[in-house]
Amino acid sequence: MASKAKNDDSEIDVEEVLNELEHKVERLKILYEQYFMGIEKIEPHTQKKEITRRVLELTQLNIRNTAMRYRFHALNQKFGSYQTYWSRTMREIENGTYYRSIVRASREAARKGLDMPDEVMRSLPKRLRERILKDREALAARAAARPP
Repeated sequence: MASKAKNDDSEIDVEEVLNELEHKVERLKILYEQYFMGIEKIEPHTQKKEITRRVLELTQLNIRNTAMRYRFHALNQKFGSYQTYWSRTMREIENGTYYRSIVRASREAARKGLDMPDEVMRSLPKRLRERILKDREALAARAAARPP
């Protein structure tokens, strides 16, 4: 009877840990989205390491409750999917092909009246590229129409 009570306590602990881990994963997702939008200036490495360490600890734990084990595996897969997405986006940012960064750079260049580099223009979608070229022509026409 005492061992059953101990198992119930450990299951409650696993449930609490899973609730906490789920909350942390959602928070990390929000932090990464803020980082990709430019709101946060640094990548949330410490939070990611903490969650990775916690997932590794839970992987080594023998979860006897099938529902808790299923929930943990689902959360682990979700975190893995997010990690893949984040690493792909980080690679795109480093290569200069990340769409949001390209659009932001094109807006800055258009605002300042500068030409965008050819590699940036080539990486843009066709419709956006055509719109930028059209906007450039309109700006040039307005500049030419103004008296000196």
